[in-house]
Amino acid sequence: MVRRLLACAAVIAAVPLAASGEEIRLYSTGPGVVSGYVRFLDAAAGPVSMSTAAGSQTLGGADGTLIGRFQAVPAGTPQRATLTASGGGSVVELTVAADEFVTIAILADGQSLLIRDTPRDFNALKADIAFLNADPACMGARMRAGAKKTVVFDRVAPGGIARRLVNPAVAVVEAACGEVDVPGTLDLGTLEPGGRYSVVIVPDGSGGRRLIGGRDERTSYN
Repeated sequence: MVRRLLACAAVIAAVPLAASGEEIRLYSTGPGVVSGYVRFLDAAAGPVSMSTAAGSQTLGGADGTLIGRFQAVPAGTPQRATLTASGGGSVVELTVAADEFVTIAILADGQSLLIRDTPRDFNALKADIAFLNADPACMGARMRAGAKKTVVFDRVAPGGIARRLVNPAVAVVEAACGEVDVPGTLDLGTLEPGGRYSVVIVPDGSGGRRLIGGRDERTSYN
């Protein structure tokens, strides 16, 4: 039923936000290394930056990119990055397991929220949608689809993630924190077979929240 509702949802709202163009590699690895994956996400409602020994990167700038590409990092090896936002900065340290995907959400005070995921299912004929809660104040996040507002994901805690496979179709979704709706909807376009997509709740900088997302991308080794 959820798959059919995703296909029937009216296209009424915002363009999804995701990484575009070339992206600087922040960690050193290669195709022969057992790896996990890390990406950064702007949850600060303003520009943020992150830097490692290998380079630096900014999100939320003039190009509007809020979600970075997943970058391979050596599994089992401690990694660190320095994060900066308008309200402060911090250093995040983490170790990623093999085939683990970690989203580092950078908040307005420069602190981070780590959202960890190890996808287990893959079907080349279906699309994979993940729902992430990157707002520490959003309790019981839910995602809905269709004119009947059928709940696709429910009770996702801050720093949590939920995932499911759906049939390829046009997908327009909305979200709520408990019973409080997140304004607007997110148009993911037509989901492609084998594609992975993220829908994320982030703070809007004014005490509310907004919905961002798009197709997941990875940085190449070259």
